[in-house]
Amino acid sequence: TLQGAANTFVAAVDFANTAGTITFGDANTDQSTFNGGLTVSGNQATALQGTITTSDDTVNFGTGAMTLGAASTVTTGSGAVTFGGTVNLGQTLAVNSTGATVFSAAVGGTTPLTSLITNAGGSVSLQNVTTTGVQTYGDATAALNGGTYTTTNNNFTVSGAATITADTTVNTNTDVGNISFASIANGAAFDLALTSGTGTVAATGAVSVTDLTLNTTGGSTFGGSVTVNDLIVTANANAVTLNGAANTFAAQVDFANTAGTVSFGDATGDQSTFALGVSVSGNQAVALQGSIITTNTDANFGTGTVTLGADSVINTGAGAGNIAIQALAGANDLAVTGGAGTFAVATTTNITDLTLNATGGSTFAGNVTINDLIMAAATSAVTLQGAANTFAAAVDFANTGGTITFGNEAGDQSTFDTGVAFGGNQAIALQGSIITTNDTADFGTGTMTLGADSVITTGAGAGNIAIGALAGAFDLAVTGGTGTLAVATTTNITDLTLNATGGSTFAGNVTINDLIVTAAANAVTLQGAANTFVAAVDFAN
Repeated sequence: TLQGAANTFVAAVDFANTAGTITFGDANTDQSTFNGGLTVSGNQATALQGTITTSDDTVNFGTGAMTLGAASTVTTGSGAVTFGGTVNLGQTLAVNSTGATVFSAAVGGTTPLTSLITNAGGSVSLQNVTTTGVQTYGDATAALNGGTYTTTNNNFTVSGAATITADTTVNTNTDVGNISFASIANGAAFDLALTSGTGTVAATGAVSVTDLTLNTTGGSTFGGSVTVNDLIVTANANAVTLNGAANTFAAQVDFANTAGTVSFGDATGDQSTFALGVSVSGNQAVALQGSIITTNTDANFGTGTVTLGADSVINTGAGAGNIAIQALAGANDLAVTGGAGTFAVATTTNITDLTLNATGGSTFAGNVTINDLIMAAATSAVTLQGAANTFAAAVDFANTGGTITFGNEAGDQSTFDTGVAFGGNQAIALQGSIITTNDTADFGTGTMTLGADSVITTGAGAGNIAIGALAGAFDLAVTGGTGTLAVATTTNITDLTLNATGGSTFAGNVTINDLIVTAAANAVTLQGAANTFVAAVDFAN
């Protein structure tokens, strides 16, 4: 028992006794200096109250249990410090060493420490630490050798590069206790579970573990790339932010959090790859800046709004990977590749350009308000069911497969401010109105089939209208302003109303109920070999 206020030992000291407790100090101000180092080779229990100091020499407390009777500090300069046995009692322990600090047994397992703190530099090795206060590991590297690291609503911080060498849990309880890592590496196939109550989880560098579980209502932010097998996001996990340049997830990932935004990337080049697919079953808002990629598997973003913060990409590969978005917004571009899968969106508002390449087809259940809709040749069917779709740029439906569908009832309207073309020459299903602002509407050589009474108008200016073939037992009203109307064949529609001051030309047969020619219709040319009109026709132009 050393109760002196200032004990000094020049030579290396070894407590080789095999019985009895070794006691250092009886107050937190007591200090024992071992200039040649300290060893407890007898592996007896130690009681520490105060400070132990060496001059860059090793301290090894053996395998005996240590109890803290007061706030205590071990300072060794570059000397290593080893705690071979358990450490207990409700006091703060600070270890200052630029060498290796090793805790070989549980800390606070019987009676939690107040806090455990290590300084910058060197390394620390830990397993099972329980404190009521903070755990702060300032070392350059930290090995978490499995077990549980628990605080009572206080922060857990690893400032250096952490390595997980066994399944590990960090839990700061149910209130404000933040969990912070610089980076996390996987020693092998081990899992990491993080629970921080209303506190936050943050890792500024790369994270690589097997399965990573997030359970924190304060939200989780990863500044570096995350490489894991599975990211398990619990219902109360709150916001999850993945800002890494290259995130990779081997298993199917479900963002089940029922609060907070799910953010992918903070720059256009950032990429998150979900090999077996991704879902957002918590139906929270999604912020996308960069790319989301799957390997022929689904990407289902739930019912929350996906907002583009930069030009972005969603790519589910060449196979059957479906993409589902409830609402899409943000004044940036989005390129979508669905392979043989489908692309389904409820509403799309104020994004810039949307590029489609989904051979399984694309369906827009609600309104689409964008600058340009860009179709790759392999896009297949495109269905616009919104009541009021608006496209600022000229749109070319270049897809070479599938039907292009406008509307699902008579009142639906698609406005193409700078015109519309159908370079893929696919079939068209029209229910509602197609409108341009004095610009051309060229429907290619595919057949347009009316599914309800419909309208095509290109305004009062020089907007020409060209239709390959027209069919469907409903009415069509056409207004071309000073533009022309050109139709190859017209079969079995009901009434066709013409109001094109540039004139209307029918190169093939016309078979309709009534041809209604307004006073402003201008020239009408019927070149078909066999035209048939059921009702009385008046050429009032």
